[in-house]
Amino acid sequence: GSWKVQVTLRSGLIENTAEALLQVPATSGPAQAPVRATPVKNPGPGAPVLIVAVVLVGAVSVGLALTFRRRRRQRLAPRAGRPLPQRARAAVR
Repeated sequence: GSWKVQVTLRSGLIENTAEALLQVPATSGPAQAPVRATPVKNPGPGAPVLIVAVVLVGAVSVGLALTFRRRRRQRLAPRAGRPLPQRARAAVR
């Protein structure tokens, strides 16, 4: 009889699938040539999409970090004519 085989290999974000049709003769006979597997196309995000996503996430993270850092500096900076808040006075001593 014949067997339809599908193999899926995964490693992190990479996934490959291949199919093959194995035909087993009812009686034993001479050896046959190896069966060639055909790759199955899997429509998923390609490498360029993943690279762009990583770059965007990095840029947003850096932007948020700089924004919070800038706001924190403005909040701790002494204002002309106003006394420092109690927390900032303790840090100055």
